[in-house]
Amino acid sequence: MFNDIKPDMTARMPQYKGDLELINHSAGSLTSQAYHKRMILKNELLADAAEKASVTAVWMGGRPYPQQRLQRCLDA
Repeated sequence: MFNDIKPDMTARMPQYKGDLELINHSAGSLTSQAYHKRMILKNELLADAAEKASVTAVWMGGRPYPQQRLQRCLDA
């Protein structure tokens, strides 16, 4: 695909210097900072563990699965 691009075509393409900021979507959710990425991963793992614990509690006859509460969080 890239071999088909001719020099006159590249002259009309925009050129960028520096970082490409996300301004239309995902602003603030993507970062190159390792600490931030680590916290995102930890939160994803905690959410997965909470989901599994909720399902296990239902199977064992414990507390009911909080479907309405989770749905309200997703809708907000």
